[in-house]
Amino acid sequence: MIYKKTFGAMLALALCVSLCACGQTPQTIAAPTQDAQSAAAQQSPSASPSPSPAATPVPTEVQPGETAQPIPTSIMQSIYEFYGYDGETFHGPDITVDYSQPFPFGPSSTALKSGEKSGDLYWIFNGEAAQIEAGGKTYSVNCVENDDYTATATVVDPDGNKMTYDFESLSYLRSCAATVAQDGSLLLLVSVDEASDDFYTTILRVDGKKLVKVEDIQGAVLFCEDGHLMVEDHLYLLGTRPFRRSYELDAGGKPVEPTPYDLSVGSSVTVKADRALPVVGADGKETTVPGGTVLQPMQTDYDTYLTASLQDGTVVRIELENKDGQFLIDGEDQNEWFSDLFWAD
Repeated sequence: MIYKKTFGAMLALALCVSLCACGQTPQTIAAPTQDAQSAAAQQSPSASPSPSPAATPVPTEVQPGETAQPIPTSIMQSIYEFYGYDGETFHGPDITVDYSQPFPFGPSSTALKSGEKSGDLYWIFNGEAAQIEAGGKTYSVNCVENDDYTATATVVDPDGNKMTYDFESLSYLRSCAATVAQDGSLLLLVSVDEASDDFYTTILRVDGKKLVKVEDIQGAVLFCEDGHLMVEDHLYLLGTRPFRRSYELDAGGKPVEPTPYDLSVGSSVTVKADRALPVVGADGKETTVPGGTVLQPMQTDYDTYLTASLQDGTVVRIELENKDGQFLIDGEDQNEWFSDLFWAD
């Protein structure tokens, strides 16, 4: 799979928290011993782990006290774990897609030709138009990046009517794909880099003789199957951190029911040696984890909470306060709690 600069710039990681006082006496979760860490490492999947359990369209939020996978020891391991890669098929948390060939991102891709289908998506690249049937009509669809930092999506219907949509002030065209909505209309999903790996996807719909925008969502398209769309990008919580998020596409192609931001593809963070991080434990009570503890961020709503896994697999909840984009944990900036937050330029 090709992630371009996304993983490079986004594989910067960090953690964040804020805890509401409930009047309960905090307990302390002991940091895992070296023996426990070794045992967790021995349980970590190999380079070709077995598939993850059957996927569900909208995953349930990970709750404090639930057991998560061991903290990954490498970036590739975290990718394999996230997708449940078994050497041929990626069993994702929301969908299962067979990608025995390299993922068809970018103009240099040779996995698929323009117009060939993977999952629900007909990929369009190399400036080659694709012939796609939708609602009993065959459309010619193309997407090109122009020399003036713009891009143009073009659809020509069977009667020769040409419909265009222009994207302005972009760094580059990440990908373009088409799919057929439940109501039979043709959809285009165009992912562009707005500036320095800040991706968004515009969903366009053929409406009569017009190409109209359905909605913009943050992130670049990864894949789609059975109407479930997964995107990736990064956010600014515990450093510059990559995320995955899924949406359902309704009958007309509108993205609905977004899942929490899944942070498990990113790396771990470490509590500062002189701090005790407030968290909500498995019993729903306030507690702390000691300085030096390593945590793997799991999920967030990017506003009020973050779940993270300890090295023994136990999941705790960290309460956040989003103060105009500044994330506070127990009233202090996230940078005050962790020793290894990395921020990309």
